Amino acid sequence: MSVPFFTGRVEERLVGRPAVGVRQRRRHQQRCGKTQALYFLPADVIGDGFGKLEQVAAAGDDTRVQEHLQYVRRTWVDGCWRPATWSVFRQPVRTNNDVEGCWHHRLNTKASHGQMNLYQLLQLLHDEARLVTLAVRLLSECGTSRMQRKSYAQLHSRIFQLWDEYSDGSHSASSLLSACSRMCRR
Repeated sequence: MSVPFFTGRVEERLVGRPAVGVRQRRRHQQRCGKTQALYFLPADVIGDGFGKLEQVAAAGDDTRVQEHLQYVRRTWVDGCWRPATWSVFRQPVRTNNDVEGCWHHRLNTKASHGQMNLYQLLQLLHDEARLVTLAVRLLSECGTSRMQRKSYAQLHSRIFQLWDEYSDGSHSASSLLSACSRMCRR
């Protein structure tokens, strides 16, 4: 699974420093990994879950981890990007990479990888635009399905299983966060 948009660079900056010992590096990775998994929690629980991470970090982590947590708090929990805008709780498709990738690949193939003149390109785009109504109708009638690699299908299945267990009360928010964090590291 890819690194979430809001923590990858900060984690690299914090964890990748050569002065960090092995044990301390693992602790940093664990804390940063949990902030990377915050988006799996329901939006109304993210603030409390993040507060617990801050409490644990305040007990013994160095200033680099606390700087990271302050950044996440300022920008993603309390800042202009509220948790409701980036929480993916119960959302089956969390990216548009598969759609864009397939469409761009098909368009590039038809366009001979940029070897068309302007008029040929306009004709190709016009033909694609006519297919939009068919695609919308198929999507609304659930006539299409999403292509997905087996490894990602298994990962998404496990995430939905964890979400079901959380909704049933079998998991707390912190155990859901820990489990999702471990899956993101794999």
